[in-house]
This record gives sequence, C-alpha cells and structure tokens, in this order.
Amino acid sequence: MVDKKKKIGSKHEKNNIDALKYPYAFPSDRLHEYELVGGLSLAEAKEVISKVEGPIVEIGGPTDDGYFYLDGVSLKSKPIITNKVSFQTFPIDQDIAAQLDQQIDVFFDGRDMPYMDDSLGIVMMSYITRADDAKLFPEGREPTQEEIDLTNQCFDKADQEVQDFLEDNITSEDIKESYILKIYEEVMRVLRPGGLFITNSNKSELRALEKIGFKVISLSTDDEGHDSFEYVAQKPQNYKYQN
Repeated sequence: MVDKKKKIGSKHEKNNIDALKYPYAFPSDRLHEYELVGGLSLAEAKEVISKVEGPIVEIGGPTDDGYFYLDGVSLKSKPIITNKVSFQTFPIDQDIAAQLDQQIDVFFDGRDMPYMDDSLGIVMMSYITRADDAKLFPEGREPTQEEIDLTNQCFDKADQEVQDFLEDNITSEDIKESYILKIYEEVMRVLRPGGLFITNSNKSELRALEKIGFKVISLSTDDEGHDSFEYVAQKPQNYKYQN
C-alpha cells in the first residue's frame, strides 16, 4: 500500500464550518427509490453520521444530486471536496465545468490520498468508476474506438480482479485495474478507527469492501431490485493498519 502521508495543509487543517452554511449541500431527490435492507434504520444511521468528529472528505466530487444517507444531515465540519482532475479537461460545456471546478478544494487521486493514517472522520464517494477511465477522456477530446475498446478491456479486467480477490486467488497487492478496490484500501488507511465510509456499489464490490475489513452498519438498495446499494460502512475501532 502506501506510507504515512503528510496532512493536506493549513488550508484544511481547521475544518469546522457548519455544513449547513456551506454552498455545497447534500439534498437527495432519490429517497423514494431506495429501501432499507439491513442494519441501522435511516434515522439511526443519520444520527451516527451527524456525531462523527474529524475531517470529512468527498472523493470524486462535487456530487450534484446528494447522497441517500446525508439528506438533511448537519455534519460536524465542512466537507473537503476532491477530484482527480479538473472538469475543464472533459469534453463538456466549459462554463459548467468551471462552476464544478470552483467547488473542488483539492485535486488528488483517491488511490493515493495526502492524509496520514487514521486521520479522517468520514469519507464519502458516489458512483466512482470501477476502473480507471482516464483513457476514455484523453486530452479533453472524444475517444477513438480503439480507446473505447481499451477502456472496456480495463473494466472487464477490473471485474475479474474483484472476483479473484473474493475467491482468494489474488491479494490486494496484486490488483492492477480495479480502481474502486484500490480506493477502498486507501479509505481504510486514512479513516480513524470508528470512522465512516458512505458510498455505493454492486454486490461483489460490497463483499470485497467487507473482506478488506469494513463493517456495513446500514444498507439500502433501489426499489427495482437492481444490483445497486448505498450504504454506511465503518472502520472497526480495533483495526490496525498494516503497511
């Protein structure tokens, strides 16, 4: 994995602004689409989330339509919004891209975060790609068919790595293409014991998250029965990170 990291810097060390006063809010217009399938009730999960101390980081933000478990929750501190690259590098409306970039506090790869071990209170992440899709948006232009084919191959390899990891055919050190599993490992490193990971994934990735060591304390799924889950996972209080 990675060695201990330095703190993100003085800009974010005093991160105690009331989230309700922060322009980046977390309302969800999808509450009616989900139903609780395990663990704490929605109200109980929100109460746990609202009491967590420590820095809060969103990977791959800003998220425009909120999170199921964060709707109406008053967080203890202002979330630090991060992303890997500027939206202005994507082939999208540049005015919209600039507005999105203005909400991002710091750029870094979620697989290699500039935080010390056991330092964050909450990490949140919504609909992050399963494999590194940088090849799909090369240099801000439309991809060629060859690039699309190569990206699809990476996604297929990523899916296979998840299965191999679950079946003990490979260890986390062997993972090359599964972007999301690398992020899971890194989130486990940077969260404080008892810290929360609020995210979503499919059933296989959820099982892999639990195998890495997280405890899912509340789990919801869409009411169509699809393989899509939103959940709150917790780093165990007694977890000891191994470099």
